[in-house]
Amino acid sequence: MKCIIDVDTGVDDAHAIALAVASPDELNIIGISCVAGNGPVDLVTTATLQVLEACNASQINVHKGCSKPLVEEPHPCPFIHGKNCLGDLSLPHPSIKPSGIHAVTWLLETCRLSDEPICIVALAPLTNIAVAFRLEPNLMLQKIQEIHWMGGAFRAGGNYGAWTEANAGYDPEAAHIILTSGIPLIMYPWDLYTSVELSRSQVIKHDPEMRQLSSRLLIRDLNHWSMEKAMIGDAITVACLVDPSLVLESQSYPVSIELSAGKTRGMTVFDQRLQVDPPDIPKAANNATVVTKVDVERLQNLFISRVLNRGL
Repeated sequence: MKCIIDVDTGVDDAHAIALAVASPDELNIIGISCVAGNGPVDLVTTATLQVLEACNASQINVHKGCSKPLVEEPHPCPFIHGKNCLGDLSLPHPSIKPSGIHAVTWLLETCRLSDEPICIVALAPLTNIAVAFRLEPNLMLQKIQEIHWMGGAFRAGGNYGAWTEANAGYDPEAAHIILTSGIPLIMYPWDLYTSVELSRSQVIKHDPEMRQLSSRLLIRDLNHWSMEKAMIGDAITVACLVDPSLVLESQSYPVSIELSAGKTRGMTVFDQRLQVDPPDIPKAANNATVVTKVDVERLQNLFISRVLNRGL
């Protein structure tokens, strides 16, 4: 599958990049675009380059994109991801540099030149993708086969807000643009994000010398949060692309996002009504497929074998 990965690289994106890089038979990564989210876009871009170097994948081009959401100011979270976006682990400064081409410009040019449909793996606020769509909607509709987005919250509440997941809440207007774009959208919500974890013993068993960056990041999270298990987060989306049979339950829904100010701003609203009769507000057409359950054990094993055991 020919794919673009759009990231706001923090700890969770690092796991996803590592799994994608370790799956060349399934994913043809034609480039990575970076956007402000977990950290400022310059920091996110540097962290992405560091992850690629740690995974021996420096040949993949990285493109710096939008530095702030469409409307609001950025919402970096150094307490969660560290001041360097990678858990404050000591990592060498990357020897490679980003392309120098803005991520939106590169995305549109890539679409123009591609003879094949492209899949976007969106692991961040949707700012880059929304701007590209606003500039050239027909091109995006023609060339983007589907967007796989780790974003929103189905039934589990949120993390950024009571009912707001971070990738949706950091740029609600961008999410609205993509939800109403007509591009096929597969959502992997916060409920799913929290469902796949690894214990300290699992990490140490499969990478006792901590050779892999993901192993070090998982141990960092276990220590930082005093948890028994650490989540692999965004890697779930990549895993389901690598092996679609990992998806056990999914369903299409009309999905919208709350744009008004207040406690529900950025909330993803899934219309789950079974029956709608006047004078009820009509039910909109389905615009997203929502993945709600995965095979946790098999997904863990895939991540362990390709990331923690990589090169051992």
